[in-house]
Parts: sequence; structure tokens; C-alpha cells
Amino acid sequence: MIFIKKVTIPHLTGKEKRRAYIYVPDEAKTNFDVRYPVLYMFDGHNIFLDEDAAFGKSWGMETYMQTTCRDLIIVAVECNHEGNNRLMEYSPVTYRNKKHGFIPGKAPVYMKWLVTQLKPYVDAEFEAAVVRSVLTTKVMKLIREAAEIEEI
Repeated sequence: MIFIKKVTIPHLTGKEKRRAYIYVPDEAKTNFDVRYPVLYMFDGHNIFLDEDAAFGKSWGMETYMQTTCRDLIIVAVECNHEGNNRLMEYSPVTYRNKKHGFIPGKAPVYMKWLVTQLKPYVDAEFEAAVVRSVLTTKVMKLIREAAEIEEI
């Protein structure tokens, strides 16, 4: 099942709300003794629902999780869609180029929010196991490394 929670990231977008998609295995409804590992993903609007996906087709993670019988919670936060704000939130460094202009790297701020605000909520609300996972693409690897440098 997928829960959609409205969240704010005050140090990035003030009181502006965005969606956090939280997939919980169906067994969690009846098996309260199990604690599930959690996978945190980026671009949450593209992960589960075609109607929310940027180009009309999601990754289909709910279907994948159900057909492979994986016992895992997935948390995926929607990016900031305005202008170059997605680049700002996911960039670990500040940069400037002709295509994007000036992009202040705010990935450490985003990761600090994820670790200190969102993760404790998920751990408490959804019986999460004490496991730390982040799905890594090339860009997300940079964000994770920036977070490790910042020692969040």
C-alpha cells in the first residue's frame, strides 16, 4: 500500500508542501512484530504512480515490490519542480554554467532534513528497521557522498 504524506523542507522551500510517497508491504497491516528495512529514493513523483510521473510513466515500484514479494518500505520524496530547484536540491556543490546559470548546491541541506526529520518519522510511524539505505544513481551517489562529507 502507498501512503502519501505532505511534507515541508523549511530550509529549502519554507512552508511549501510536497508529497512523500511511502510504500509499506501489505503484510504490515497484519504482522505488527516485523520491522522492515527502508529504501529512500529521490524524485518520488516518478516512483509509484503514472499519473504523478513527470512524463506519464512511473518506475512501477509498487507492482515490482508486490510481484517480487520484497519486504521493504520505500520512501520517495517529490522534488521541487520550479525552475532549476531540483538541480539545487540534488547538487552537492555550487556551480554555474551556460545552460543552468547559478546553482547553489543544497544537497547537504536536503540530506540533513531527510536524516534528521523524515527518517525519524518513518522509523516511528512505520515500524522501520534500523537500516540505512539510499538508492544510488550517479547523481544520487554525489548527494550521498556530500552528506557523508558533512557528517550528518
